[in-house]
Amino acid sequence: RGYLIGVNAAFLSTWGYACKEEVIGRPIPSFLQDKEAAHAILAELQASGFYQGEFLGQRKDGTTFIALGLATTLQDAEGCRVGYQSSFIDISSRKQVEEQLLLTQFAVDQAPEAVFWMTPDARFFYVNEAACQSLGYTRQELLTMTVHDVDPDFPQEVWTTSWDDLKQRKTQQLETTHQRKDGTRFPVEVKARYLTFGDLEYNLAFVRDISERKLAEQALRDREELFSKVFSLSPAPMVISDPDSGRFIDTNEQWLRICGYAREELIGTTSYDLDLWEDPSFRKTMGEYIRANGFFKDEPTRFRTKSGEVKDVLWSAALVNLGGAEVILSLVYDFTERKQAE
Repeated sequence: RGYLIGVNAAFLSTWGYACKEEVIGRPIPSFLQDKEAAHAILAELQASGFYQGEFLGQRKDGTTFIALGLATTLQDAEGCRVGYQSSFIDISSRKQVEEQLLLTQFAVDQAPEAVFWMTPDARFFYVNEAACQSLGYTRQELLTMTVHDVDPDFPQEVWTTSWDDLKQRKTQQLETTHQRKDGTRFPVEVKARYLTFGDLEYNLAFVRDISERKLAEQALRDREELFSKVFSLSPAPMVISDPDSGRFIDTNEQWLRICGYAREELIGTTSYDLDLWEDPSFRKTMGEYIRANGFFKDEPTRFRTKSGEVKDVLWSAALVNLGGAEVILSLVYDFTERKQAE
């Protein structure tokens, strides 16, 4: 009928009871959270005389735990069934660990970056979904392959050196090239870590496709090269200075010609050091203006050359980003001769 007639101390401890009298005579379903599951277990016992499985136990205080149970039939001397003997183990902690491992496995499987586990002989031990998609292979295909099959820059001799270096340093970061199943290649950034599990050694690598970054870097280099050519060849006097200190960083030939200074005399100095401005307060005012507004255009002013000659100029300037740093690009138009003619 499913009533308890005897328990040991471990049962009392697991279910949170103080003495046997609290549990003897009570039905089995009162110790399980799911009463329907409890009746199903009893029905299976009555039908087959055996039960093994997991269920959710309910303690005296109402809290629950996951249990693994095993129950068999007790018979008398004549072979008649007289009851059931059951044993239980609280596997809550184990189930929690299993769930955490499954969650970790799921997270790695679904990670947006390609993940590779490799053995010392360069064979793939594990790859995630992103790794498969990036290379165009199935997981089954990749697990039969080596690093050399997908990285043309890593033949055996390079891998051996790289493995020894990783083993010594424990971590490694590098850029290399991966080759897809269709033969196309793309640049990648690899962050690797040396791991051991028992006697086994692994290279755990997180791999990111950096094609877009490389294109952006190339575009930036192209723009900087274009700027450099325009800056150097421009017929207008141009100079680059630091917005905070005012020190000259670079200048074109036309600026040197109009000022009368040699490059080595100008670079690293400021307009104040050279007493370039006839009215130094104007330089300060415009410096504050450009930091607040980002640019100004065709401001009439006067500046002094190395020989002491004063020139009338229109000064335009803008804050620009050059090589990752913010600088002031200045351009002047000399209208001294026109003003004198007027």
